[in-house]
Amino acid sequence: MSKKNKKNKQKNVPILANDSFVNLVTGLGTHKDSLTHTTFTRGNNLTLQWEFISSLYSQNWLASAVVNIPINDMTRNWIDIEDEDEEREKKLEDEMDRLKVKEKFNQALKWSSAYGGAVIIMMVDDGRDMSQPLTLSAIRNKGISNLVVLDRWRVTVGPLDTNLLSPNFGKPKHYLVSRNGQQIHHSRILRFDGEINSLEEFERTGYWGNSIFEKTWQPISNSQTVSLEIAGMTKESNVDVFHIDGLNEMVALGPEGVAKVTERISLANQLKSNNNGIVLDMKDKYEKKSNTFSGLAEIDDKFLLKVCGARGIPLSKLVGKSDSGLNGNGEGDLKNYYDNISAAQEVEMKDPLQRLLDILYVSEFNEVKSVSFEFCPLWQMSQEQEAAISLSNANRDAIYIDRGVVSNETVQKELASNGVYGSIEEDLEAQNELFGSVEEPDLFNGVEV
Repeated sequence: MSKKNKKNKQKNVPILANDSFVNLVTGLGTHKDSLTHTTFTRGNNLTLQWEFISSLYSQNWLASAVVNIPINDMTRNWIDIEDEDEEREKKLEDEMDRLKVKEKFNQALKWSSAYGGAVIIMMVDDGRDMSQPLTLSAIRNKGISNLVVLDRWRVTVGPLDTNLLSPNFGKPKHYLVSRNGQQIHHSRILRFDGEINSLEEFERTGYWGNSIFEKTWQPISNSQTVSLEIAGMTKESNVDVFHIDGLNEMVALGPEGVAKVTERISLANQLKSNNNGIVLDMKDKYEKKSNTFSGLAEIDDKFLLKVCGARGIPLSKLVGKSDSGLNGNGEGDLKNYYDNISAAQEVEMKDPLQRLLDILYVSEFNEVKSVSFEFCPLWQMSQEQEAAISLSNANRDAIYIDRGVVSNETVQKELASNGVYGSIEEDLEAQNELFGSVEEPDLFNGVEV
């Protein structure tokens, strides 16, 4: 190899950069700077500690709230099924009520959040064994008998699907129910995962997601510790101080002297309790000191805020307390929180719900169809906000009618479709029977725009 090629080859060798801001005068970025020695190491994997997580979730109120509050909000207003046939739409809703779909999804999402994964087994009759793939078109009428919810520890994963073209790629082909040994094909299961941060983490946790406590346990522990310390301090709000003449000499006598001191203090406390007063030797003194607890509540709230930040829950949702300060009603925080909940619904609930609704449709009507649905909004406007919007729309409609842009009938139809006035639709039908429908004015003289 020529010297020129060797030189070019050396130029292409990647160099590891370890640059940062350095100030030799202040020591910033040098070995004297303590921050340069800060690093992060992997801790214990809490997801695999079933007994710890189970006890924490079932017995600690704060840990339970961290899991339950967002999931309850995700399923609270549920969904709105959109079908051209209102009768079929009603039958689907009734079937979902019979199977308790809302409750089953709520439970599966909670266990997925707490334990890192959960499944809903669909007991569907398509004439095949549960270990075989589900055939959608073969589902028999009223073929769904039940939905069974299990957490990740109640099922064992089978071999992974290695087909890159499969929607199930990277996940188990089969699941084995731990209690009865039943093998179930993945197409008969609705799977819910915890947070999956990387493929390495996915493999380390047995092909499931991580528990939410991986990131929230430390702030939960800190908050609970602070609350316990504060509770302990309040027990010592009043401290009795006894000045006993000759105390050192009595203690120096050994156990006998200590016993005399203890007996003396006990007698003084007993007399205080009986007489609401205290009797002491002339040379002895007694005083009561009271501890102040100003600022402790704020410290407790600060640690609770760490928990809120770790889970993405506003303080007003976690403990029912609004933020302090000017305009501190928590409305902005709630809007952001509901936006995050809506995003979580799309990611965690939409696909399982779509699969279940499509199966229910075949089971009810013997037709294969993709059912349309939307999540009902969580954020609700106040009466004042609704009134302001209605007034603004009324002013807009009045201006358009005066200028001939729209007719009265158009505004009436709009109000009827929005459900503002329920009787308008009946009035419109009566008017059409008497006078015929009113045509919209042609503002452009037949010219297409």
